[in-house]
Amino acid sequence: MNDRQDFFCPFARGTGMHSASGGYSNALGCSVPVRWIDWIMGSPKVTFSDYRQDDSSFVDRTSDHPMVLSAVHVEGDPRDRLG
Repeated sequence: MNDRQDFFCPFARGTGMHSASGGYSNALGCSVPVRWIDWIMGSPKVTFSDYRQDDSSFVDRTSDHPMVLSAVHVEGDPRDRLG
């Protein structure tokens, strides 16, 4: 998953998953959502909000990639939860 179009387009098209940062991949084509190479992906029952890439000075000192963050909502019946 440490790639751009070479990962996103076939993966999203083949699984129906989508990226927290947007974009699409289907039989009609592919639009890679952002230029970064790290992904948060989810199934059709997952929605994302508050997507951001933290490239603060602290992150720059601890990683060579921005920290990718998103709030996630998973659709489903609470009775189906594990535990």
